[in-house]
Amino acid sequence: MNIRHAFKSLLAAAALSLGLAGGASAATLSFNGISLDTPFERTFDYTDPSGDLFITVSAPQGHIDTLSLLDSNYDELVLVRGGPTVNQLSLSTHGLLMSTTYVLSITGGGAASSLLSTTPVPEPETVALAVGGLVVVGVVARRRRQA
Repeated sequence: MNIRHAFKSLLAAAALSLGLAGGASAATLSFNGISLDTPFERTFDYTDPSGDLFITVSAPQGHIDTLSLLDSNYDELVLVRGGPTVNQLSLSTHGLLMSTTYVLSITGGGAASSLLSTTPVPEPETVALAVGGLVVVGVVARRRRQA
């Protein structure tokens, strides 16, 4: 077996082991049919260790004035301003959040829908399994090369 073939086999096995190992998946929470004719507030629990949260609000037949994320004491953490002609807003926290309860607040007019999603974070067991698989594949490739 030549080195190029061994390297290709090693890469294929690594990709397979990473694919089979899995990982934490992104969590999503959606609200459909939101009426923005009165201020919308929704409380949710956040448990993702990454601290990342991405929120998108769409109001195709309406408008969005503000999109804000509040802590459980109603202290504003993130505020994004829209206006009478804005029908989609997004905000991202980039590591700002801890595992606790938060409030999503949206003001505007018309109907809207919202999607909250978190960033997937690989679990330590997943990384250890992937590294272990690479080590085993490397040892097998080395033994075959020496034989």
